[in-house]
Amino acid sequence: EARERPTGPKVSAAGKVILLGEHAAVYGEPAIAIPLEGALRAHAEHADHGRLTVPAWQIDQPLDGDGSPVLTALHGILQRFELTADVHIQVDADLPIGMGLGGSAALAVAMLRAVDQLLTVRWTDEQINELALELEKAAHGNPSGVDNTVATYERAVCFTREQSEGQRFSDLSVHTPLPLVIGLTTRPGSTAAMVGRVHRLHGAHSAPVQQEITSIGRLVRFAIDAIATGDLVELGMLMNLCHGHLNALQVSTPELETLVHLAREAGALGAKLTGGGGGGSIVALAESSQAQQQVLDAIRAAGFEAFQATAT
Repeated sequence: EARERPTGPKVSAAGKVILLGEHAAVYGEPAIAIPLEGALRAHAEHADHGRLTVPAWQIDQPLDGDGSPVLTALHGILQRFELTADVHIQVDADLPIGMGLGGSAALAVAMLRAVDQLLTVRWTDEQINELALELEKAAHGNPSGVDNTVATYERAVCFTREQSEGQRFSDLSVHTPLPLVIGLTTRPGSTAAMVGRVHRLHGAHSAPVQQEITSIGRLVRFAIDAIATGDLVELGMLMNLCHGHLNALQVSTPELETLVHLAREAGALGAKLTGGGGGGSIVALAESSQAQQQVLDAIRAAGFEAFQATAT
Protein backbone atom coordinates (compact mmCIF):
# COMPACT_ATOMS: atom_id res chain seq x y z
CA GLU A 1 0.00 0.00 0.00
CA ALA A 2 1.38 3.39 -1.02
CA ARG A 3 2.23 5.56 1.94
CA GLU A 4 2.23 9.36 1.82
CA ARG A 5 5.66 10.80 2.48
CA PRO A 6 5.92 13.26 5.37
CA THR A 7 6.08 16.79 4.04
CA GLY A 8 7.56 18.66 6.98
CA PRO A 9 7.57 22.45 7.32
CA LYS A 10 7.81 24.66 4.27
CA VAL A 11 10.31 27.45 3.76
CA SER A 12 9.38 30.74 2.12
CA ALA A 13 10.73 33.53 -0.06
CA ALA A 14 9.41 37.00 -0.85
CA GLY A 15 8.44 38.57 -4.11
CA LYS A 16 9.04 42.29 -4.57
CA VAL A 17 7.42 45.42 -5.82
CA ILE A 18 9.32 48.56 -6.83
CA LEU A 19 7.48 51.36 -5.06
CA LEU A 20 9.38 54.18 -6.80
CA GLY A 21 12.54 54.57 -8.83
CA GLU A 22 12.46 52.01 -11.62
CA HIS A 23 14.45 52.96 -14.74
CA ALA A 24 16.05 55.94 -12.97
CA ALA A 25 17.99 53.38 -10.92
CA VAL A 26 19.81 52.35 -14.11
CA TYR A 27 21.29 55.87 -14.21
CA GLY A 28 22.48 55.98 -10.59
CA GLU A 29 19.34 57.29 -8.89
CA PRO A 30 17.90 55.46 -5.83
CA ALA A 31 14.88 53.16 -5.94
CA ILE A 32 12.67 51.60 -3.28
CA ALA A 33 11.82 47.88 -3.22
CA ILE A 34 9.15 46.44 -0.92
CA PRO A 35 8.84 42.69 -0.16
CA LEU A 36 5.74 40.65 -0.94
CA GLU A 37 6.25 38.40 2.05
CA GLY A 38 5.82 34.64 1.87
CA ALA A 39 4.88 34.77 -1.82
CA LEU A 40 6.51 31.37 -2.47
CA ARG A 41 6.63 28.36 -0.15
CA ALA A 42 8.79 25.33 -0.86
CA HIS A 43 9.49 21.85 0.45
CA ALA A 44 12.09 19.30 -0.65
CA GLU A 45 12.21 15.53 -0.16
CA HIS A 46 14.52 12.76 -1.25
CA ALA A 47 13.60 11.19 -4.58
CA ASP A 48 14.94 8.70 -7.10
CA HIS A 49 15.46 11.52 -9.59
CA GLY A 50 15.81 15.25 -8.98
CA ARG A 51 12.79 17.33 -9.99
CA LEU A 52 11.27 20.80 -9.62
CA THR A 53 7.49 21.17 -9.50
CA VAL A 54 5.68 24.52 -9.43
CA PRO A 55 2.03 23.76 -10.29
CA ALA A 56 0.93 27.43 -10.33
CA TRP A 57 3.49 28.16 -13.06
CA GLN A 58 3.02 24.88 -14.96
CA ILE A 59 6.61 23.87 -14.18
CA ASP A 60 7.51 20.19 -13.82
CA GLN A 61 11.12 19.65 -14.88
CA PRO A 62 14.06 17.39 -14.03
CA LEU A 63 16.62 19.03 -11.78
CA ASP A 64 19.53 18.30 -14.12
CA GLY A 65 18.36 21.15 -16.29
CA ASP A 66 16.67 19.73 -19.39
CA GLY A 67 17.37 23.01 -21.17
CA SER A 68 16.64 25.28 -18.20
CA PRO A 69 19.65 27.55 -17.46
CA VAL A 70 18.42 28.10 -13.89
CA LEU A 71 18.10 24.40 -13.07
CA THR A 72 21.43 23.69 -14.74
CA ALA A 73 22.97 26.36 -12.50
CA LEU A 74 21.25 24.89 -9.42
CA HIS A 75 22.59 21.45 -10.33
CA GLY A 76 26.07 22.97 -10.55
CA ILE A 77 25.71 24.52 -7.10
CA LEU A 78 24.67 21.17 -5.62
CA GLN A 79 27.74 19.54 -7.19
CA ARG A 80 30.00 22.29 -5.91
CA PHE A 81 28.83 21.70 -2.34
CA GLU A 82 28.96 17.91 -2.87
CA LEU A 83 25.21 17.60 -2.31
CA THR A 84 22.90 15.04 -3.86
CA ALA A 85 20.71 16.25 -6.71
CA ASP A 86 18.22 13.43 -6.11
CA VAL A 87 15.67 15.69 -4.46
CA HIS A 88 12.15 16.70 -5.42
CA ILE A 89 11.51 20.41 -4.78
CA GLN A 90 7.85 21.35 -4.64
CA VAL A 91 6.86 25.03 -4.66
CA ASP A 92 3.52 26.73 -3.97
CA ALA A 93 3.40 30.16 -5.63
CA ASP A 94 0.95 32.96 -4.87
CA LEU A 95 2.86 35.18 -7.26
CA PRO A 96 2.50 35.32 -11.07
CA ILE A 97 5.67 34.83 -13.08
CA GLY A 98 6.94 37.40 -15.59
CA MET A 99 4.94 40.32 -14.17
CA GLY A 100 7.81 42.33 -12.65
CA LEU A 101 7.21 41.04 -9.12
CA GLY A 102 10.47 39.17 -8.52
CA GLY A 103 9.07 35.69 -9.14
CA SER A 104 12.25 34.14 -10.52
CA ALA A 105 14.37 35.40 -7.62
CA ALA A 106 11.80 34.20 -5.11
CA LEU A 107 11.91 30.78 -6.79
CA ALA A 108 15.72 30.73 -6.56
CA VAL A 109 15.65 31.55 -2.84
CA ALA A 110 12.82 29.09 -2.14
CA MET A 111 14.63 26.24 -3.93
CA LEU A 112 17.88 26.91 -2.08
CA ARG A 113 16.15 27.11 1.29
CA ALA A 114 14.26 23.87 0.65
CA VAL A 115 17.49 22.06 -0.25
CA ASP A 116 19.22 23.59 2.78
CA GLN A 117 16.46 22.36 5.09
CA LEU A 118 16.39 18.83 3.65
CA LEU A 119 20.15 18.30 3.51
CA THR A 120 21.01 20.36 6.61
CA VAL A 121 23.57 22.45 4.73
CA ARG A 122 23.18 25.42 7.09
CA TRP A 123 23.70 28.14 4.51
CA THR A 124 23.50 31.62 6.02
CA ASP A 125 21.12 34.23 4.57
CA GLU A 126 24.16 35.89 3.02
CA GLN A 127 25.12 32.66 1.27
CA ILE A 128 21.54 32.06 0.13
CA ASN A 129 21.48 35.57 -1.31
CA GLU A 130 24.77 35.09 -3.17
CA LEU A 131 23.70 31.72 -4.58
CA ALA A 132 20.31 33.11 -5.58
CA LEU A 133 22.11 35.88 -7.49
CA GLU A 134 24.01 33.14 -9.39
CA LEU A 135 20.67 31.59 -10.38
CA GLU A 136 19.32 35.01 -11.35
CA LYS A 137 22.36 35.57 -13.58
CA ALA A 138 21.64 32.24 -15.28
CA ALA A 139 18.06 33.41 -15.87
CA HIS A 140 18.58 37.07 -16.80
CA GLY A 141 22.25 37.64 -17.64
CA ASN A 142 22.98 40.82 -15.67
CA PRO A 143 20.41 41.28 -12.88
CA SER A 144 20.60 44.18 -10.46
CA GLY A 145 20.67 42.00 -7.34
CA VAL A 146 17.58 43.74 -5.97
CA ASP A 147 15.12 40.89 -6.44
CA ASN A 148 17.21 38.20 -4.77
CA THR A 149 18.12 40.55 -1.88
CA VAL A 150 14.47 41.33 -1.14
CA ALA A 151 13.51 37.67 -1.66
CA THR A 152 16.13 36.53 0.85
CA TYR A 153 15.83 39.10 3.62
CA GLU A 154 12.13 39.98 3.18
CA ARG A 155 12.58 43.62 4.13
CA ALA A 156 12.13 46.98 2.45
CA VAL A 157 15.30 48.40 0.94
CA CYS A 158 16.56 51.45 -0.88
CA PHE A 159 19.10 50.55 -3.52
CA THR A 160 21.48 52.60 -5.63
CA ARG A 161 23.68 51.43 -8.48
CA GLU A 162 27.16 52.89 -8.04
CA GLN A 163 29.76 52.62 -10.80
CA SER A 164 32.64 51.79 -8.48
CA GLU A 165 30.91 49.57 -5.93
CA GLY A 166 27.99 48.00 -7.80
CA GLN A 167 24.69 47.92 -5.90
CA ARG A 168 24.41 49.54 -2.49
CA PHE A 169 21.48 48.56 -0.27
CA SER A 170 20.14 50.19 2.87
CA ASP A 171 17.20 49.07 4.99
CA LEU A 172 14.14 51.30 5.02
CA SER A 173 12.29 52.23 8.18
CA VAL A 174 8.56 51.64 7.55
CA HIS A 175 6.72 53.70 10.18
CA THR A 176 3.17 52.67 9.22
CA PRO A 177 2.09 49.48 7.34
CA LEU A 178 1.51 50.22 3.66
CA PRO A 179 -1.78 48.75 2.37
CA LEU A 180 -1.02 47.89 -1.26
CA VAL A 181 -2.94 46.44 -4.18
CA ILE A 182 -1.10 44.85 -7.08
CA GLY A 183 -3.02 44.92 -10.38
CA LEU A 184 -1.96 42.71 -13.28
CA THR A 185 -2.17 43.44 -16.99
CA THR A 186 -2.85 40.60 -19.41
CA ARG A 187 0.71 40.51 -20.75
CA PRO A 188 4.13 40.06 -19.15
CA GLY A 189 6.46 43.01 -19.04
CA SER A 190 9.90 43.03 -20.61
CA THR A 191 12.41 44.84 -18.44
CA ALA A 192 15.24 44.39 -20.94
CA ALA A 193 13.16 45.81 -23.81
CA MET A 194 11.98 48.80 -21.76
CA VAL A 195 15.46 49.54 -20.40
CA GLY A 196 16.64 49.51 -24.01
CA ARG A 197 13.86 51.89 -25.03
CA VAL A 198 14.79 54.39 -22.31
CA HIS A 199 18.47 54.04 -23.23
CA ARG A 200 17.72 54.92 -26.87
CA LEU A 201 15.52 57.81 -25.78
CA HIS A 202 18.29 59.05 -23.51
CA GLY A 203 20.78 58.86 -26.37
CA ALA A 204 18.54 60.79 -28.75
CA HIS A 205 17.27 63.41 -26.27
CA SER A 206 19.83 63.42 -23.50
CA ALA A 207 19.01 66.63 -21.62
CA PRO A 208 15.20 66.34 -21.30
CA VAL A 209 15.28 62.60 -20.61
CA GLN A 210 17.97 63.08 -17.97
CA GLN A 211 15.69 65.70 -16.40
CA GLU A 212 12.94 63.07 -16.08
CA ILE A 213 15.38 60.60 -14.53
CA THR A 214 16.69 63.19 -12.05
CA SER A 215 13.11 64.10 -11.13
CA ILE A 216 12.30 60.44 -10.35
CA GLY A 217 15.36 60.28 -8.09
CA ARG A 218 14.18 63.37 -6.23
CA LEU A 219 10.75 61.80 -5.70
CA VAL A 220 12.38 58.66 -4.28
CA ARG A 221 14.24 60.72 -1.68
CA PHE A 222 11.02 62.43 -0.64
CA ALA A 223 9.31 59.02 -0.50
CA ILE A 224 11.94 57.63 1.89
CA ASP A 225 11.02 60.40 4.34
CA ALA A 226 7.28 59.83 3.82
CA ILE A 227 7.67 56.09 4.55
CA ALA A 228 9.75 56.82 7.65
CA THR A 229 7.14 59.23 9.05
CA GLY A 230 4.07 57.26 7.97
CA ASP A 231 2.73 60.00 5.71
CA LEU A 232 0.71 57.84 3.32
CA VAL A 233 -1.01 60.78 1.62
CA GLU A 234 2.36 62.28 0.70
CA LEU A 235 3.68 58.89 -0.43
CA GLY A 236 0.65 58.38 -2.67
CA MET A 237 1.14 61.76 -4.34
CA LEU A 238 4.81 60.93 -4.95
CA MET A 239 3.82 57.61 -6.55
CA ASN A 240 1.40 59.43 -8.86
CA LEU A 241 4.09 61.92 -9.89
CA CYS A 242 6.57 59.10 -10.46
CA HIS A 243 4.12 57.35 -12.78
CA GLY A 244 3.85 60.53 -14.82
CA HIS A 245 7.60 60.56 -15.36
CA LEU A 246 7.62 56.87 -16.28
CA ASN A 247 4.86 57.53 -18.80
CA ALA A 248 6.97 60.33 -20.25
CA LEU A 249 9.80 57.80 -20.63
CA GLN A 250 7.40 55.74 -22.80
CA VAL A 251 7.38 52.56 -20.71
CA SER A 252 3.67 52.60 -19.91
CA THR A 253 0.93 50.90 -21.96
CA PRO A 254 -2.84 51.42 -22.39
CA GLU A 255 -3.53 48.55 -19.98
CA LEU A 256 -1.21 49.97 -17.33
CA GLU A 257 -2.85 53.38 -17.72
CA THR A 258 -6.30 51.79 -17.36
CA LEU A 259 -5.27 50.01 -14.16
CA VAL A 260 -3.73 53.17 -12.70
CA HIS A 261 -6.92 55.11 -13.50
CA LEU A 262 -9.15 52.38 -11.99
CA ALA A 263 -7.13 52.36 -8.77
CA ARG A 264 -7.17 56.13 -8.37
CA GLU A 265 -10.90 56.38 -9.16
CA ALA A 266 -11.55 53.73 -6.48
CA GLY A 267 -9.79 55.89 -3.89
CA ALA A 268 -6.13 54.86 -4.03
CA LEU A 269 -3.84 57.53 -2.62
CA GLY A 270 -1.36 56.72 -5.37
CA ALA A 271 -0.98 54.27 -8.25
CA LYS A 272 1.79 53.64 -10.75
CA LEU A 273 3.32 50.99 -12.91
CA THR A 274 5.90 48.88 -11.10
CA GLY A 275 8.99 47.27 -12.59
CA GLY A 276 10.10 47.62 -16.16
CA GLY A 277 6.74 48.41 -17.72
CA GLY A 278 5.63 47.47 -21.22
CA GLY A 279 3.11 45.18 -19.50
CA GLY A 280 3.36 43.54 -16.10
CA SER A 281 1.82 45.20 -13.05
CA ILE A 282 0.80 48.32 -11.21
CA VAL A 283 1.05 49.04 -7.49
CA ALA A 284 -1.59 51.10 -5.70
CA LEU A 285 -1.40 52.52 -2.18
CA ALA A 286 -4.59 52.68 -0.09
CA GLU A 287 -5.28 54.65 3.07
CA SER A 288 -6.76 51.74 5.03
CA SER A 289 -7.67 48.07 4.74
CA GLN A 290 -11.23 49.08 3.78
CA ALA A 291 -9.95 51.36 1.03
CA GLN A 292 -7.58 48.60 -0.04
CA GLN A 293 -10.56 46.27 -0.54
CA GLN A 294 -12.38 48.93 -2.58
CA VAL A 295 -9.41 49.30 -4.93
CA LEU A 296 -9.08 45.52 -5.24
CA ASP A 297 -12.79 45.14 -6.04
CA ALA A 298 -12.71 47.92 -8.66
CA ILE A 299 -9.79 46.38 -10.54
CA ARG A 300 -11.36 42.92 -10.47
CA ALA A 301 -14.74 44.29 -11.55
CA ALA A 302 -13.04 45.66 -14.68
CA GLY A 303 -11.85 42.14 -15.55
CA PHE A 304 -8.25 42.34 -14.34
CA GLU A 305 -6.52 40.12 -11.79
CA ALA A 306 -5.31 41.75 -8.58
CA PHE A 307 -4.23 40.88 -5.06
CA GLN A 308 -3.54 42.64 -1.76
CA ALA A 309 -0.24 42.98 0.06
CA THR A 310 0.74 44.91 3.17
CA ALA A 311 4.30 46.14 3.52
CA THR A 312 5.60 46.47 7.07
